[in-house]
Amino acid sequence: MSIRTDNIIFCGDHVNGVNHASATKIHDAEMETIIFLGYPGPDVAAIEQQVRARDTFVALLTGDLYNVLHYHDPRHEFEFLGYLDRNIYSRISSLVTGRTSREQSIDDLRWAAAVLAFSQIAKITFDYASSIYELASAIGGPEAAREVQRFRAADNSDPRLFIDFALGRIRKILTDQFADVTVEKDVDPSEFEKRTNDFRINYIFALKIAELGKSAGKPVEKMLTLINWMRDRFMFGSPALLFANRYFSPNRFRRMLKGFSKQNIQNAAWDLTFLQNWRRAALKGIKINKPAILMSGDKAVKDVARRITAESDEEFANHLREPWGPKSKEGMRIFEHYRTVWGMVEREENRRQTVPK
Repeated sequence: MSIRTDNIIFCGDHVNGVNHASATKIHDAEMETIIFLGYPGPDVAAIEQQVRARDTFVALLTGDLYNVLHYHDPRHEFEFLGYLDRNIYSRISSLVTGRTSREQSIDDLRWAAAVLAFSQIAKITFDYASSIYELASAIGGPEAAREVQRFRAADNSDPRLFIDFALGRIRKILTDQFADVTVEKDVDPSEFEKRTNDFRINYIFALKIAELGKSAGKPVEKMLTLINWMRDRFMFGSPALLFANRYFSPNRFRRMLKGFSKQNIQNAAWDLTFLQNWRRAALKGIKINKPAILMSGDKAVKDVARRITAESDEEFANHLREPWGPKSKEGMRIFEHYRTVWGMVEREENRRQTVPK
């Protein structure tokens, strides 16, 4: 599964002497197609670069994820689905109100606008996934429902608004410029406040990681303890395992766990839930031509997402070892212990299946 990249030529703003907003000629041995994007070529290139600069996307695709033209290639029949993390989602929604918090820098807002503009031009639709439930847990169901409405207004508005804002041509989008969308009256705000089963499971994982993080002992021993706990007391979870492996390693990302308060631990649990939802959709998308693209500015989230779909033991071993150092004995020790423990789990499961009921 891939985004086709061969024989694609960007033709700029003029095609056959006619001034078009932006056009692309795609040709191979069997066909030749010209695609008109409807936006100036330099603007499209600048939006692509803005999204690329923060390494925003993760997907189970080969090819350049930051070239809008590839999403319009008629040689594939993909329907792309975007999974936005809460931070991008909230920044886009805040643009509709005309008010932004002090925590949201203008650079972050312009990047979020670029992500939306890119997605609109590339015809990527969105799945709100766990982001809405996370919002509701922080601000309540009714406000989360209003934020859904604001996001829908943004997503249905003219991409040129977000292009101009993202590229710094304007400092604010006027509220009357956004689309007027119908309120979804059949949505019960209280539904957003429910804790999903995925969150409940990942909250337990996050609590255990936090408990080990506060305890004394060597980081590698904490990781081994976590693996044993997953086997003996709870269950295995790839997002939690890879998140903890990075968190306990000497190359941890900043603010993976901002502290050990209930809110900090819940934030980590929502990150794990977001990853789990995306992974599930990404694996399903391979089979039905609906690739799921994770969109985030969180380095830890993207790091786990890129490691979570290892296709071999060797690849998974490298994913566990790399955060500890390429030749780290600690990393190898963690992988060997995980492999031993997982082998025990598989043998026990096979034994249960062979016992007559």
